[in-house]
Amino acid sequence: MKDIEVLKSVIPGWIAMKANTAIGLINAHFYQFSSFTSIAIHTAIAFILLIFGILFACLKRGLMMIVTSQSAGGIMARNLLPTAIMFSPVICGLVLFGYRMEICTAEFGLCMLSILNIIVFAVLICPLNIIDHQRRRSQVTLQKTNEELETRVTRRTNELLIALEELQQEIAERQIIEQALFAEKELALVTLLSWQASHDSLTGLVNRREFEHRLTQAVNNAQTGKEQHILCYLDLDQFKIVNDTCGHAAGDELLCEVGHLFQTYIRSYDTLARLGGDEFGIIFHNCSLEAAVLIANTIRENTQKFRFVWQQDKIFNLSISIGLVVLNADTPNMNSALSAADAACYVAKNQGRNRVHIYQADDLELIRQYGEMQWVSRITQALEDNRFRLYYQSIVPVTNNDSETVHYEVLLRLVDETGKLVSPMAFIPAAERYNLMQTIDRWVIHTFFTHLGQSVDFPQSHCPLLEHSRGCLYTINLSGASINDDKFIDFVCDQFTLHQIPPEAICFEITETVAIKNLSKAAGFIRALKEFGCCFALDDFGSGMSSFAYLKNLPVDYLKIDGSFVKHIVEEPIDLAMVDAINKIGQVMGIQTIAEFVENSEILQVIQNLGVNYAQGYGVARPVPFLFN
Repeated sequence: MKDIEVLKSVIPGWIAMKANTAIGLINAHFYQFSSFTSIAIHTAIAFILLIFGILFACLKRGLMMIVTSQSAGGIMARNLLPTAIMFSPVICGLVLFGYRMEICTAEFGLCMLSILNIIVFAVLICPLNIIDHQRRRSQVTLQKTNEELETRVTRRTNELLIALEELQQEIAERQIIEQALFAEKELALVTLLSWQASHDSLTGLVNRREFEHRLTQAVNNAQTGKEQHILCYLDLDQFKIVNDTCGHAAGDELLCEVGHLFQTYIRSYDTLARLGGDEFGIIFHNCSLEAAVLIANTIRENTQKFRFVWQQDKIFNLSISIGLVVLNADTPNMNSALSAADAACYVAKNQGRNRVHIYQADDLELIRQYGEMQWVSRITQALEDNRFRLYYQSIVPVTNNDSETVHYEVLLRLVDETGKLVSPMAFIPAAERYNLMQTIDRWVIHTFFTHLGQSVDFPQSHCPLLEHSRGCLYTINLSGASINDDKFIDFVCDQFTLHQIPPEAICFEITETVAIKNLSKAAGFIRALKEFGCCFALDDFGSGMSSFAYLKNLPVDYLKIDGSFVKHIVEEPIDLAMVDAINKIGQVMGIQTIAEFVENSEILQVIQNLGVNYAQGYGVARPVPFLFN
């Protein structure tokens, strides 16, 4: 179709050129010379018309498209165009010049002019036609290439879209998996934290917090009267021996093994917990008392048979004390049930260990134990409210020698919630059992030193009660817990320094029972405070089976003869002999003696005859309160 367009553009110029040539021939025939000039001019004009007809026949088709294109054919066409345009006038001029100079005839010039026009036309049209053909082939090739490229791009785009969709799907699946893993890990973490919050980290058993929660549920259930449960409180008897002998690692291993042993003999739906230290608890759900006693005795017997082996060379026998409490409609709450079970276990220990004791409301031993437990909170509250009071009782020289030092034993009383004075024998046992004696001892020393330092001018005379004496000595009782406290000596020394109390004005008193429980510890404690300047008295001497054997290892200054011998000294010859022996041993060792429980003048006369140095009791002086300024 494009060749036809080219021919359409060439024909008008071609016809015009031939018409002019024919006119030139006619003119040449009739007018001769002038006719040839006309022919040449007409021919040149026809050729120019041909060129412009070819170029401008159609701006967007044919040769014009080639001439105006930026391709190699267009560049070539534009380079040939000036030559083609100038060629016709030049040839016409040469033909005219040859005719004028008679070099050639008019017919020859006309023929040559026509031939040259044809040659120029052929030279101009053929290359352009070839170039156009190549252009069209290039366009076809380019179109095919474009179509192929578009096909490839489309295919690749589809592939990329598919890959993108697969990637998005994979990402979505991975996100789902990650969310599931995160949820699983979160659930596992929550489960682990929940387990750790409700279980003992050492034994893996239920811990005290979870046990109390389950016990509360059991008590609430029992209060409905539909079911009965049994609370069991277990305490290892020889755990401290293992801990002290082999270290805490052995103690931890023993607890794990014992916990596993207990699990062997309880039912699958019962609750076993470690309550702290060497204490365990069991809730027998929906269980009769007889069945619980049977299971408890089975546990006790197998614990007694159990042998704990540590590092293949240390073997320990064990026993366990167990207290049982029935949980029924009469059980008030969880705390009372747990306290009752603890008290029953304590009774089992006091009765010889390795036994099961059942709590009963009318059990006198349990009532006493429960009373001690009630004293714990009362003592703590009394310390916070400052309701303890200091009294003193004179320890009078029996010989009436002014050179003797006068003693005053510092005593403790408690003012209860109603304002009544309470004897120390009512609350001291509870304080000793529940580790409150260290706090009480520190309160006594701090309070006494504070008031004494403010009310007495020690450089002149540190005895506010006797005007004519060599000196005055205040005796303060110490508990076994304070003796075993490594930081207690530092506390005492700090109090001496803080309140400017001379150490020689203070005598510390410990019982013989406390001293012989840990003889080396007590001896070291006594020596440390004696080096500081204090005195020491050994109370209740003679109550032990080997009192004289221990005495030589304790560097004390005073022996307080046990009151159980003194108060019957008038009627009982054996008691008289015991007091006489103790006094004589003390005198030989250079230790002054003090007779307690001197209730009347007859006893005072007897101990005076024996040569006892001091007397203390209601027959000499009654306790009176300190009246500090």
